[in-house]
Amino acid sequence: MEFLICGFLPWIAFSEACLRSTGVIIENANLVKKLKFPSELFVVSTVLSSFLLQLIGFILFILALILLRKVDSFLYLFLLPFGFVLQILFTMGIGLILSCVNVFFRDVAQIVNSLFMIWLYASPVMYPLSMVPERYRIFLKVNPMTHLLEIYRSLILKQGFPNWTNIIYIGVLAFFLLWIGQSLFLKLKPVFDDYL
Repeated sequence: MEFLICGFLPWIAFSEACLRSTGVIIENANLVKKLKFPSELFVVSTVLSSFLLQLIGFILFILALILLRKVDSFLYLFLLPFGFVLQILFTMGIGLILSCVNVFFRDVAQIVNSLFMIWLYASPVMYPLSMVPERYRIFLKVNPMTHLLEIYRSLILKQGFPNWTNIIYIGVLAFFLLWIGQSLFLKLKPVFDDYL
């Protein structure tokens, strides 16, 4: 059960933030057109609000683990904010990309919904990596959510330092996607009015 909760909390926050970010510019079209302010703040607030629910869930989850005497050391729990930061940056990057693409191609929201359902089953949210046959693990190893979930499970369940490969992989990808998302958003933002 702990394994499942530790995977579902980050996945729910991530998928909800990305799905909500996809339509956030269109939903706030009046404000985007009338007010001159950084419209990317809609995506930022969407991601942070989804993450807040995960944070509350993690606090309750960790308290339950402490009460059940399943936490031997608190040392690695203090590293959880590092995982949170990586997740937020990664999610914001994807959210910025999806939100501005959806302004021009309105069917993106439906496509993203289907893709995220597939992504859920292609991520080790409900099953451990060890259950996947060796020849198929390469597909999970390129999946960024695999690395993020492994970081959380290492810190909370295994109470150890995460594998450096996981940290570097998700870290580089998070910063890259954030840079791409911000660049794309700033480039396309001046023409949003024509499509809203």
